[in-house]
Amino acid sequence: MTSTSASRARRLGAVLLASALAALPSPAGAQSASDNETARQLLIDGLDLRDASQLDAALEKLNAAHALVHTPVTGLELGRTYFLMGRLVEASDMLREVVRLPEDRETPRTRAARAEAEQLIDEIAPQIPSLRLKISAPPGSAPQVTVDGESIPAAALAVPRKVNPGSHVVVGKVAGHPERRVEVTVEKGNHVEVPLALGPAPQSPRPPAPSPAAGPRPGPGPLALVGFGVAGAGLAVGGITGAITLSRASSLKEDCANNHCPPERFDDLDGARLLGTVSTVSFLLAGVGAAAGVAGLFLSKPEPARTGLVVSPALAPGGLGLRGTF
Repeated sequence: MTSTSASRARRLGAVLLASALAALPSPAGAQSASDNETARQLLIDGLDLRDASQLDAALEKLNAAHALVHTPVTGLELGRTYFLMGRLVEASDMLREVVRLPEDRETPRTRAARAEAEQLIDEIAPQIPSLRLKISAPPGSAPQVTVDGESIPAAALAVPRKVNPGSHVVVGKVAGHPERRVEVTVEKGNHVEVPLALGPAPQSPRPPAPSPAAGPRPGPGPLALVGFGVAGAGLAVGGITGAITLSRASSLKEDCANNHCPPERFDDLDGARLLGTVSTVSFLLAGVGAAAGVAGLFLSKPEPARTGLVVSPALAPGGLGLRGTF
């Protein structure tokens, strides 16, 4: 800001405030000359700081000036500064105060300040965001809620609360339970619902128990493998030797009448008898192997839960049997 612009702003501020102060009543209780002069200088300094974008310092000066003289002019400039800072709630509140100030000995400047304040109120109103608290609490409880550290009366909890744009912290609690804290950010003109669950912490449902993984089915055990192997070998040997035995028996039948064979066929007769014995033993081994294989299949299955009678095959010296447990 140039020195010429700063000087013009200071002169304008002094003129505006002087005209406003001239309209004030002079009975007892009115501002003193010292208050008026101090307020003029504070207004000039505050406007200079605001033009230099030093809004916090400008707010301090203008707030002090308005506290001393309380005129529509100082209130309007204070409201404008709040607006520039993004503090829309404070700006609207200050401008409404300007409109409500007494109109005793009004001047054109104070009337213009009221009119400007009304226009700014209409401009700011749709930009002010709000929070609507959606509170859930145990029946009969008395929720205690604060927004940015400011306590909210119970009767006002269900209505939208006007706030400035930016971040806000909502804290709530009910007796006997931990407090809940929610942080929310709103922009100009937005209206945001804030859920706030007070009371016992919600119980998360237990996940269902995982079903047993369907792993690969167990293969047959060693007993089943050996048993069926023996059975297969027994059938093969028994079948082959049985066929040879039948062939030799057919040949011997032609030469041996009434079960009497000539001496030259004795060796063939003995060989046929041996093959018959081998065939019979092989078939017996095949039967034993098959029984062992079946028993091995049963024994390789997972053992069921013992909720009653359990029956399983068992090998005994005399053959294949069953075994039961409770």
